[in-house]
Amino acid sequence: EWFWQIARFDSGLRRHAGLLASREGLAEWAIFTLNGTEHLRQYDARFPLLHLDTVSREAERAALPTSFVLALIRAESAWNPSARSHAGARGLMQLMPETAANVARSLGLRAEPLNDPAHN
Repeated sequence: EWFWQIARFDSGLRRHAGLLASREGLAEWAIFTLNGTEHLRQYDARFPLLHLDTVSREAERAALPTSFVLALIRAESAWNPSARSHAGARGLMQLMPETAANVARSLGLRAEPLNDPAHN
């Protein structure tokens, strides 16, 4: 209903809707509401830094730049921990369950639940 309705909003109302979604913690809705509009400079709403402590810690542990992991999450799931692709990839980083389980097992970790940001 949200996306059906905002398609009918004028520019100003769409901006307000995107910022409201951001303030309410609906990062995915804010990102998709403001993307592709003249409101591209709403950086805080379009590029939120969620789960920053967890992402920083795990990126460092994996020897990856935190900025790379943040960008990957933003591109893959728009910060929706419950995101699920048509191919079955799940979570923030859109991991395939079998691949995630195999990699986690090789590292002595658990992969599930994939919708938990700390595990994904």
